[in-house]
Formats: sequence, structure tokens, C-alpha cells
Amino acid sequence: MSSLKKRNQKLLNEILITLTDEIALYEDLAETARNKQEAILNNDLKSLSKYTGLEHAFVRKGNNLTSKRLGMTSDNAEGPKKKILSLASFMALNNLEENKEWVHKETQLIGVLNNIKRINKENSLLLKTSVRFIQGLINLYYPKNETDSRIYTREGKTESQKKSVVDCGV
Repeated sequence: MSSLKKRNQKLLNEILITLTDEIALYEDLAETARNKQEAILNNDLKSLSKYTGLEHAFVRKGNNLTSKRLGMTSDNAEGPKKKILSLASFMALNNLEENKEWVHKETQLIGVLNNIKRINKENSLLLKTSVRFIQGLINLYYPKNETDSRIYTREGKTESQKKSVVDCGV
């Protein structure tokens, strides 16, 4: 085997190892996002804070691994002429589109990233809904102007509420 082929094979192996590490990390990130979702649903602020911190750590590590992989899959040009190749482009350029191991890794990476996107959208929706619910309750019980707090009496007249509906002293 020529020196160039050995070097190329070594690079392909390094990229495959990095890709495997990247997929494993993103699977851990997806599990953390699912745990965060449970914390949101259970109103467990301590766990929510913990999982949010873990997510940030996983994202930092994932960005580093992705940058490493993209650095290895880019062409050898320097400066602004350097092309950073996507995984699909790199696979096509190196005739790896038929290699089952590479195709499987690409499919795994796409699947786990789509899973993370879906869970993050769900978590975002849960948090936005929770905030809107609390804001609605606050507006209901503590309206900004007195006309919003008028009630109908038995006689069919409206009266302003003299006291808050909620007893804050409890």
C-alpha cells in the first residue's frame, strides 16, 4: 500500500472514530433533553437546572467534535479558499456512498440530530405554554385596571372588587 493510500486510510479511520464519538455524544444529549422534558412536566426546577447545565456541556463538546470532523473533511487549501465539506459531500468525494459503515454512521447522525431538534421544539413549546399560563393567571387575579376586575352581582349590576380574589397572606 502506498504512503498516500495509508495516509488517506488513516484519515478516514480518524474521521470515522470522531463521527462515532459525535453520534454517542448527541445520543447522550437527546437523553438529557428527554430528562429535561420530564423535569418541565413535573415542575422540578432543581432537575430542570441540572439538565440545562448538562445540555450546555454536551453542546460545547458536540461543537468541538463537529469542528474537529469538519476540519478533517475539508480540503487542504488555506485561508478563504478552504472548502468545508458536509459529511455527504465528503462521502461522495471519497466514494464512500456505497460503504455500509459510512452510510450507517451518516444515517445515525441525521437521525439523532433530528430527534434532538424535535425534543427541543417540544421543550420550548412546553416552557412557552407554562409561561403563558402563569401570565394569564396573574392577569386574571391581578388585572392592570379596575374595569377588568368588575363582577356581576345577584341583582345584575356590576361592582368593582374591593379585595383581591387571592389571599396573599396565606
